[in-house]
Amino acid sequence: MAKIKNIIYNDQISSSAQNVVLNVTGDEDALFSVSVVRSSDSRNYNFDSATFVTTTTSQNRLENLSPGEINIEVPAASGGDTYTVTLIANVHLGTTFSDDTFVRNTVITQLADTVVTFTATGAGFTNTNVGQITASAYNNFSVNSRPVVKMDKKQITVTEGNEDLGFFIQNTTIDSNNGEWNSDAFYWETTEAIVTNPAGDGVSNNAVTVADLTSLVVGMTLVFHKGTGLSAVAPGSATEISSIDTDTKTITFSTNVAFEDGETMTFRAFGPRLIRRAINIGIKLKKSTIVLDQTTTSVDDELTSNVTSGASINVNGTGGIGVGATIRMRGLEKSEDANAAVIAAVDIGTNGGGLTGGAITIENCKIKASSSRPVRTGTTIYVDGSSNKVFLNGDIIVDRLPAANQVVYIDMSKITTQGTASW
Repeated sequence: MAKIKNIIYNDQISSSAQNVVLNVTGDEDALFSVSVVRSSDSRNYNFDSATFVTTTTSQNRLENLSPGEINIEVPAASGGDTYTVTLIANVHLGTTFSDDTFVRNTVITQLADTVVTFTATGAGFTNTNVGQITASAYNNFSVNSRPVVKMDKKQITVTEGNEDLGFFIQNTTIDSNNGEWNSDAFYWETTEAIVTNPAGDGVSNNAVTVADLTSLVVGMTLVFHKGTGLSAVAPGSATEISSIDTDTKTITFSTNVAFEDGETMTFRAFGPRLIRRAINIGIKLKKSTIVLDQTTTSVDDELTSNVTSGASINVNGTGGIGVGATIRMRGLEKSEDANAAVIAAVDIGTNGGGLTGGAITIENCKIKASSSRPVRTGTTIYVDGSSNKVFLNGDIIVDRLPAANQVVYIDMSKITTQGTASW
């Protein structure tokens, strides 16, 4: 009796149109037939036209095949699909499968497209969409076909207002207006309701039980232990998931928190490693930089006498200016202090407010002025190191997509520091 030994194929394929190859192995004299049905509409594959058709004819079944390759042309299906390939051994001609059966069904799953949205967010920033990737939830992208979000001086929107004190780059490079950032700034967020606190409702404890552990993994950060939105309450200290008991659905944390029954917890998975473990998406970051646009303001009231270190001057707007930023301007004198000329205070309540007025206090320098050589109204003051115009550059490369649509955030608080009005 001739035997069909194995069927080698990919059980998952992407949503794009493609040629699917099944390799049937077995004895040379083994014979079988094959047919294919698409699940979404129960159409049969026509081997002659290489399409799925409603009618059933002899072309929907190949007879008396010998071991070797079978090619099936699968159309694109953004919503996914499944294909059942049926092989029937020709028992009457002396062929069975190696387990002595004569029918074998194999199912090929065409994975649906999912959308991954990358959003920059953080205190002082308005959520900014930096790009989307739409592709099949398929984990075998070749190096040259991996989806990429390219950020080419992508401006991250800053919340406007009088108290806009700009942002500083945490990791600067050639100057204070240029820097770098890394993939630790990525995070994915989810919520989960507490079923019970084993120590008692509201009692400080390091464990809770939940109804669902989906996408929760060890190492995730507990951002809020109670409530959502503006009313959410954060733990008193840094808290992470230290262990998960899948049998009892118990989460153990690194610190004690006053967990309350029924309250909503918010978790974040920071960095590509934890995000991959949580939602099965692979993220890489290349050529990532951050740039601040040049911030400027100007002298509001003409200066006719020296302004010494520690004194303030009225300016035409303080937007994007924070304490610690350095300044450059006509009349600035640095001969008396080796340290950089910096802004020591920003007063948004003086001289008409921060959008069009305000005042700055200078330090480690003086401004030389006299009635005969004044620093005139409108003289430009260049501010380096802080800005309200923030831009990200880099390539976000995805080598694996999740099974469902997801949002991955870029935490701007890990890249920038929000400016302040005083030291």
